[in-house]
Amino acid sequence: MEPWKMVWDKVTGAAPVVAPPEPASTPTQKPDYLERLKMAESSGVASAAAKTSSAVGHHQFVERTWKDLTKKYNLNYTLEDRVDPEKSKQVAELYTNENKAALQKALGAEPTDTQLYAAHFLGATGAKKFLTAPPFKLAKDVMSPDQVKANKNIFFDKDTNKPRTIGEVYKVLQLKIKE
Repeated sequence: MEPWKMVWDKVTGAAPVVAPPEPASTPTQKPDYLERLKMAESSGVASAAAKTSSAVGHHQFVERTWKDLTKKYNLNYTLEDRVDPEKSKQVAELYTNENKAALQKALGAEPTDTQLYAAHFLGATGAKKFLTAPPFKLAKDVMSPDQVKANKNIFFDKDTNKPRTIGEVYKVLQLKIKE
């Protein structure tokens, strides 16, 4: 049982309004995570550029993350290399492996693809905060204002402009990554 749920039940004597998201059933042959990440982030367009941040390329790396990762792994890549499909995939794989290790440690279990996707766009620290928050809390109140501003389409319903809960955002990510 999630720690927040035990506290919630003790305080209110009731279960939360929104249940924690359950992982979707896994098809026997689902496409590779990095391929699904590419499609979720850029629809497979190598030159895709975000309107709300500096994110560019198949895997939508912002400048800072790209620079940090390429420096850390001694890759002599420029910012323009974010649109190179092979280089973007290589950096995405390194970043995914980092995030996977951080989430395994934080969650005490193998992360799902949805959890890895959360770490891809929120960073490992942001994903830990997101993934351990009660599902009924508004995501905009849990995440940093910069993350919310850069990902308004994730944190707010596009039709109603209503802020989404953590559980609702999780479901959006789950659908995007096709888990």
